[in-house]
Amino acid sequence: VPLYDLLAHGNGPRHNTRHNVHYGRTFKLETNQFVEAGQELINSYNQCSNCGDWADSVTTPEMFRTFGFVENYPQRYTIRD
Repeated sequence: VPLYDLLAHGNGPRHNTRHNVHYGRTFKLETNQFVEAGQELINSYNQCSNCGDWADSVTTPEMFRTFGFVENYPQRYTIRD
């Protein structure tokens, strides 16, 4: 969805949208808090309500590999034995 790619990424209090996707049919984007006119819409690529297990499993290197950017702090890494 090209529109989805235009949204900035952010987690925590900056994340001010939620989306609902019915693949091949509809895409619905709503704000989850009050947004001032002209305020940027911030989406989360991995901490979203319908991201499945991504919310708990995607780390900073995986975000870089999948989306091509590294998040600001805090970053998440997996350390394996």
